[in-house]
Amino acid sequence: MRILLALICLACAGAVLALETARGLAASGAPQLALARADQLQPPAAGAPGWPEWEALRFRLLVELRRNDEVLRRAAMLPPGMPQPALRQCLLAAARAAVAAGQGAAARSYAARLLGQLDAAA
Repeated sequence: MRILLALICLACAGAVLALETARGLAASGAPQLALARADQLQPPAAGAPGWPEWEALRFRLLVELRRNDEVLRRAAMLPPGMPQPALRQCLLAAARAAVAAGQGAAARSYAARLLGQLDAAA
């Protein structure tokens, strides 16, 4: 039983380390490489542990790479019940992408959802 618990802990630590590595790549000016890591390592299921954090990183990278249509497509499919910190990051990125794409109504909608998240936390 202890061995199983140790393996689970190692797997979780590896997932956290992979996310931190991708964030480090982004921070050091390699957003395309960080996005490639996200493509490889983000859990496929939205309900999987760590998925929201990977998705928030993905949104930030896509905005940085000016792939605004992809951000808006993904933002339209955000799952309900997403943890607030990651959801806020995604909504902010979606609002920025909508502004950059010249979609004022969508930008206002995402900004309003973001502000609603901030109000809920207060």
